[in-house]
Amino acid sequence: MPKRRPRKLNTQAILEIFRKNIVWPELQGLPDNIHYYHLTDALGRKWQTIGCHVTDAIKVFKMGAYPPWTMIIEKAPDKPDITSQELIAILNCDDKALISDMQIILNTPKRCNQFINTIVNVNHYSIFQCYMS
Repeated sequence: MPKRRPRKLNTQAILEIFRKNIVWPELQGLPDNIHYYHLTDALGRKWQTIGCHVTDAIKVFKMGAYPPWTMIIEKAPDKPDITSQELIAILNCDDKALISDMQIILNTPKRCNQFINTIVNVNHYSIFQCYMS
């Protein structure tokens, strides 16, 4: 039986990431303090996550939304001329049936933007759950 390839949890690209304040200021001066990180994903949403350094913050972010440590702090900006094809490319979606359905249902920029603002994590499970609701 072929080995099943594990799915990544959060597959959207990180466009930029910035280190912010220390999570627990009372521990200032200790090595490996945990900081808040703000990042922007491929959909243009701004997230807050935590980590000792950038690679930690990215690992926490990839686990998906988990308030209070990883959450969306700013919605994606509306894209007035986004197409379902562009959205599918941004989401890195490879499920043929889901792509077909998305092309039919997300046939206007307004619907694409509504969909973007409904999904939280960009992964197969979240996209499918959003699509089904």
